[in-house]
Amino acid sequence: MSGERYGNVVLGQHPTWLPRFGSFTLPKPDRVEDGVAHIDDVKTLQEHLQLALMVELSTIPTYLYGMYSVDQANDKTNARTALFSVVIQEMLHLVLAGNALKAVGGSPTLYPKKGHLEYFPKYPMHMAGHADPPVVLALRRPDLYQVLSYLHVELPEVSGAPPESEQYHSLGQFYDAIKIGEAVERRDRRSCN
Repeated sequence: MSGERYGNVVLGQHPTWLPRFGSFTLPKPDRVEDGVAHIDDVKTLQEHLQLALMVELSTIPTYLYGMYSVDQANDKTNARTALFSVVIQEMLHLVLAGNALKAVGGSPTLYPKKGHLEYFPKYPMHMAGHADPPVVLALRRPDLYQVLSYLHVELPEVSGAPPESEQYHSLGQFYDAIKIGEAVERRDRRSCN
């Protein structure tokens, strides 16, 4: 499918008119060891959790748009119901990321307005932090290319894939890096007590 058009995007190529990672700079890991980026500092963990919040927020409208563009009266495949369940899951992920950020002393913000995490989703855009191939988030009907985009967003990590905190190939790898960072934060908090 590389080379096929998807709206204004040619699959397999980075469209230069789209911001590479949304409209914000990705937080850097504290260190890279054996090719694995590590989160060792609470501030860095907070930045990554804020990024997780923004990634989840940017996916919700794509699913909502797809859901509302399905004619409910003629929906023989239950596509509308399936998309609704994904919207609910993405909202849950948003809340969980916000709760985790609050738990480590951060202040969850849906639309940060200052600092290097300034962000407001504008579609079409690349899913923030997703390494090549880029995942294009767009507001469109659930045609073949949009469904492929949904699948790419939800694609689980390959078994044994390393955690990735700066750029990730799957959200699972990004969240694995955050879990490791949270374990470091809990260990540091216990050693201070």
